[in-house]
Amino acid sequence: MLLFQAESPDEVALVLGAADANVVLIKRNSDTAQVAGPGQPAETIKILAVNEFDSKRKCMSVVIRVALPKTNATTVISNLNNTGSGDDEGDETLLGTDHQGEDIKMMKDNEKEEENIDTQKDKDKDKDKDKDKEGADGGDTVEWGPPLLLCKGADSSMFPSCVKDHYVETCKVHVDDFACNGLRTLVMGQKELSEETFASWIERYKVASKSLSNRKEMLRRCAEEIGRFCVLCGCSVLLCAVLC
Repeated sequence: MLLFQAESPDEVALVLGAADANVVLIKRNSDTAQVAGPGQPAETIKILAVNEFDSKRKCMSVVIRVALPKTNATTVISNLNNTGSGDDEGDETLLGTDHQGEDIKMMKDNEKEEENIDTQKDKDKDKDKDKDKEGADGGDTVEWGPPLLLCKGADSSMFPSCVKDHYVETCKVHVDDFACNGLRTLVMGQKELSEETFASWIERYKVASKSLSNRKEMLRRCAEEIGRFCVLCGCSVLLCAVLC
């Protein structure tokens, strides 16, 4: 049985609750995590930045990328070479089969070499740009999806920062009802970031993280800036058990 550790017992309860719904946290380290849903293969998640909880903001957030399967270029090449051009060219196609095989292999080798060169350039230019290819568990080559901000926190902090729609008003009613019954609530939101927005923000985040003076305030400003205009995902409810 896995034993989870977290800064808050609420976080452990949420992970265990998700496991009951067959959404399982398989592995977690400082910068990656693996999660598997019901009947789905494990997803690798890259953790780019963590905006820790503080009593003033009353929420926390994380910026991530999700690993996406790479398009199989071999299948595309195979489909192109299997496309017929007419009866007149049939003999020529048969005679050229061996040469086509060599050409296809050369194309694949060239593509792989060009891909490796491009990847190295991206890494040298900026290690945090996620156009680089990485090996996920099992050896599959993947690409990283767009930056995604995930937030959770108190309703008094989250609702004002969410995009206003009728779902927000409905969720407010439910959260109030849960709170009146003595339940602990968390409101959750998310926002997909453009590459330009993320690249600009992460630079300020790095400066704040390394600052020797006023570091806490600088990080709080970064968190507030990126946390605006999230889309409401919903809320969670926890029953507080008091042991005597």
